[in-house]
Amino acid sequence: MTVSAANDGRITQSLPKLLYSNKAEIEDFAKSLLDRVLDCLNRPIALALELPEDFFVNMHRWIPTTSPNSAT
Repeated sequence: MTVSAANDGRITQSLPKLLYSNKAEIEDFAKSLLDRVLDCLNRPIALALELPEDFFVNMHRWIPTTSPNSAT
């Protein structure tokens, strides 16, 4: 049996209090990392593989998290 804390990239468990109280800052950092670093790497990788330039960028678009409101 596999137990997962996420379902389709969305958090399914309550966040610990420390993370919950800093959730907005963590999400801002994660989105910034995606925009400033990963997108810049994904484009040349796609071109090197002879795929459309935005192939991986589109696969890894930012989806804001919706997690349970309670912190444990």
